[in-house]
Amino acid sequence: MSHLVSYSQIISNLRRTADNGLISLLNQKQLEDLAFKYFCAIDEKTGLPGYQCPYSGKVYTNYEDIVLEHIIPVISKGGTVLFNCIPTSKEINGADQKGAKHLITWWIKSKYWNKDAPFRLEKIVNYMLDGYNSVFEEYTIEEIESSYLD
Repeated sequence: MSHLVSYSQIISNLRRTADNGLISLLNQKQLEDLAFKYFCAIDEKTGLPGYQCPYSGKVYTNYEDIVLEHIIPVISKGGTVLFNCIPTSKEINGADQKGAKHLITWWIKSKYWNKDAPFRLEKIVNYMLDGYNSVFEEYTIEEIESSYLD
């Protein structure tokens, strides 16, 4: 099975946020486990299991179009950490879509805000809370601080 987000994407984002003095602590398996917990879906056209983009609602069975998204943008000091990173589609995370915009500000004005969006937003909030709890269960404050202070 291919990964939702490539290891190279994760490493690249960890470096980028660490270079900016931001928290940089993300495990690929934890990210994918959490993402599938909340956004595993069946593609209606093929009947195959896939991943639902949290923002657009589109289901992907081929993960080549899935990228790592910072919920709080890096430009706004959002680090590369489980509770701030979520796999989304390239379509969403491209410069012409969300990019560095804040999620709610962008989303409610986008073509992706529809009757199902509030349900996906609730899943995103729960995803973030689960991610936050996972990070603080696994790492000490000192380990988290050293991820971006060193």
